[in-house]
Amino acid sequence: MDRYHVTRTLWVFGDPLRDSARFAVWKATHAQELASARRRAGVFMHWDAWGLAGSGNDSWLASDPTDTLARPGAAGAWGRARQLGCAVVGVRRIEPGVYVLKTYDCLIPVFAA
Repeated sequence: MDRYHVTRTLWVFGDPLRDSARFAVWKATHAQELASARRRAGVFMHWDAWGLAGSGNDSWLASDPTDTLARPGAAGAWGRARQLGCAVVGVRRIEPGVYVLKTYDCLIPVFAA
């Protein structure tokens, strides 16, 4: 595979590949924290941040024991039930019951796992 195809693949699939690889490493070193977080639904870790000053984008690790967060329309109701205070603009299931949530200009309080 040449440089163009590698670059294009990372451009198209970058976040899912990066999040999956990063989560695999994190999970291997934080098994107890993950096990504790899985016991209740909510945001348990700030995952990533990017953007310019005054315009922040963030992603968060969240647990959902019912494993329904990625269903169409579920993120809005899930966020309101947990009083997140902002809209969840993206959801990616990283493994059963664990998700990466994306928000714009929003800081979410995380629970201690």
